[in-house]
Amino acid sequence: MIRNLIQIFSAILLISLAADINAEPVLATTKITYADTILAKVVSEMYGYPIVLLDRDKISNETLQELRELNATDILIIGGPAVVSKRVEDDLKSLGYNVTRIWGVTRYETSAEVARFFWDNSNKAIIVTREIVNENTKLKEVALVRKAVEKAIEEKAPILITPPGHLEENIIRVLIDLGVQNVYIFTLSKNITNITNTLKELGITYEIFTEDRPLKLKNCKKTIKIGYPEDVNWTFAKESFILGRRCVEILPFPKNATLEELEKEFDYIILSENARLMLIKEILEEFKQRKHYIIKKHQEVIENKVNKIIVELEYHAIKYEELYNKTSNQIFLEIVQLINSTLQEIEKLLEEGKTKDALKLGQQTIEKIREFKWESNIYWNDLNVSNITEIAIKDIKAKIKMQQKLYNLSEDYVEELLYN
Repeated sequence: MIRNLIQIFSAILLISLAADINAEPVLATTKITYADTILAKVVSEMYGYPIVLLDRDKISNETLQELRELNATDILIIGGPAVVSKRVEDDLKSLGYNVTRIWGVTRYETSAEVARFFWDNSNKAIIVTREIVNENTKLKEVALVRKAVEKAIEEKAPILITPPGHLEENIIRVLIDLGVQNVYIFTLSKNITNITNTLKELGITYEIFTEDRPLKLKNCKKTIKIGYPEDVNWTFAKESFILGRRCVEILPFPKNATLEELEKEFDYIILSENARLMLIKEILEEFKQRKHYIIKKHQEVIENKVNKIIVELEYHAIKYEELYNKTSNQIFLEIVQLINSTLQEIEKLLEEGKTKDALKLGQQTIEKIREFKWESNIYWNDLNVSNITEIAIKDIKAKIKMQQKLYNLSEDYVEELLYN
């Protein structure tokens, strides 16, 4: 019954979207760090969505002009309030845009949430270690990350960010959820043994790419070479991550190189702010000419969104109940109660055929949980993962409980599945 309601809602939603084919979604990320921008770039290439860069605390006139030229109606912010403030989100809403924020408490969790939002499954994934997506990274790190982006686009696979010393819990969960079997690791870290050991434990094969073992781009008739001065950092090169083309390579050049030498070697030479602005203008023109596959996007993303939300809420309920049992902290119990009441209301809404309302309620509750984690800083107690099996079991339990709600399975049958 509930499954039929979800399918009916998806069909109705697609019909309504077809009637509003002029709707234009845009991805928005921060200018502060490029960790979120590389996630958006892969999604942009898969669905044809433009990318705009936002300041943290205000919307610049330049950004407003870009949104107008792109005929934007829906904005998907990738990144949390630490990099794109709640004020900016509220200002965009007040201007009439439909705004959805996809984020986690850290860049690791944000990368996992983007993967869950846009991928139902993926045989492959790209893992990038944090040290090459820090705010002060130099051009050599930026060039390696751009290769990671190219590989993700080529494989149509999500990018996942993790600390250099271990696989973070959210990353382990999403690898399991998506059914990943092979990963490509991009890193400058000298020791990623903990990461590779965890991948082996999960039954996932891997390849490692570093400065010494660079990735060779495939299926490229022509590689677009963008030259930057060797002493600049990512803030001067950030537009190269939203350039609407594949097969882009970022390369440094020495200060003493002549313009004649550079013109022979590079397709774009970014020597000045004016050259950077010209590149931005060209990117905007490319985005304006793209065809947006709005129906395809919603068909792929929204049809399974209710299921994903229920699983996520069930997972949080299991986890916060364990935290309450260990600490007796009343706040954890209140979170469990909030989740359980939300799940009951979602079940009721689905039975009434109000799938859109069920989606909205689930998203609002997950947002409250994330805000609580962010404001309370409790997340940092949970970074190191010692028991991979425990994470997998929690995830399986959450999925079984979701199936119980969708298919009205008996309590006895579910208990048997959970404990045998």
